[in-house]
Amino acid sequence: MTSPQSGLPIVIIGDGYAAAVLLIHLARRQVNLSSVGVIGDAALEAGALKMGALEAEALGRGAAYGTQHPHFRLNVRDDLMVIDQDFPSDFVDWAKQLNDPAATDQAGAGQFYRRSDFASYLAEQLAKHNIVNEITSLTGKATRITPNKNNKVKRNKNSYLWDIALNDGSTVLAKHVILATGNPPPQGQHLIADDVSLDTQRERIIDQPWKGDAVDQIPPNAHVGIIGGGLTALDACFALYENGHHGQISIVTPKGLLPPPQSAWQDVDIPPFPDALTASRFIQHIRRNLPNRDWTKPEWQSAFEGMRTQLADGWHRLPDQHRPRLMRRFGWLWSLIRYRACPQTIRAVNAMTKAGQMQIIADRVIQIKAAMSDAVSSSPPPLTLVMS
Repeated sequence: MTSPQSGLPIVIIGDGYAAAVLLIHLARRQVNLSSVGVIGDAALEAGALKMGALEAEALGRGAAYGTQHPHFRLNVRDDLMVIDQDFPSDFVDWAKQLNDPAATDQAGAGQFYRRSDFASYLAEQLAKHNIVNEITSLTGKATRITPNKNNKVKRNKNSYLWDIALNDGSTVLAKHVILATGNPPPQGQHLIADDVSLDTQRERIIDQPWKGDAVDQIPPNAHVGIIGGGLTALDACFALYENGHHGQISIVTPKGLLPPPQSAWQDVDIPPFPDALTASRFIQHIRRNLPNRDWTKPEWQSAFEGMRTQLADGWHRLPDQHRPRLMRRFGWLWSLIRYRACPQTIRAVNAMTKAGQMQIIADRVIQIKAAMSDAVSSSPPPLTLVMS
């Protein structure tokens, strides 16, 4: 790994999936990777440990693929996990070596491998190009990006356009800055009341459930409350189910709906959005092309996926004042539909719901308060909260 320089042509802030794939593309285009700086948690940790194997394992994992949990699976089938359109079947071919019969969906929706498997695949692609040893590792956290004041008057092709301030007080100059920071962790601390002790928070509240190890520490008879009903919530539910959890599970989510499962959908052609788009014409076009049937069926998802490739173009052609109107009314539904769930997780949720073990509450959490002591033997098992 190259030592930091005073100025770099490219600086990537973030070291998860997006950063790793970008580096792979740059390497395949024979870009000199020593001219590329990377700022992120993995770079900081690896730089401190100075262990190449750990560096290779850390880069590219991020929140999405940083888990080793055997029950945290991809929510997208294997043939869609493409990092380079020039090699569309690369992951499918690589995954043939895996001995994971549980990856195959019983209803024919495809193969849904473990997230840790995809992380291993990414690590191999990084290793092929010796990327970890070639890039410039910038240890620290980026705190601010500002235009380089020395280049305000006269700029040329060799100018460093940006100043990146790091938390150690140093500054890195860059010609191009790429933000690949991913999603922030759940912001739930403001929900916790003052009467909840720090010990209780550490023991009973899981605020970063992505790695899955904390879920495995939940007692099998505990009542588990899950705040949020997205893919992370379903990961936690599936892990609990596979672990043999028999306590009650309560999911609190505003609309009382969970993402639909992935189905055996196929590519279909959908007419493009009409000209002179308005918010109403945008919705009319979507309704006209989606089947009037169960959204879990392959026909419905096939139509949606066919339309999905056109949505960005249609969205940008809308008048500026119409976009916020659509987001206020349909934003929640868009997030629910576009992030479909791994079929195995939905099957587990359905089984627990049918058994009366799981309930889905259509509401919002406004505060988390301390409960009465559970020391009395007749009281219910303690509640463990998972913020998803």
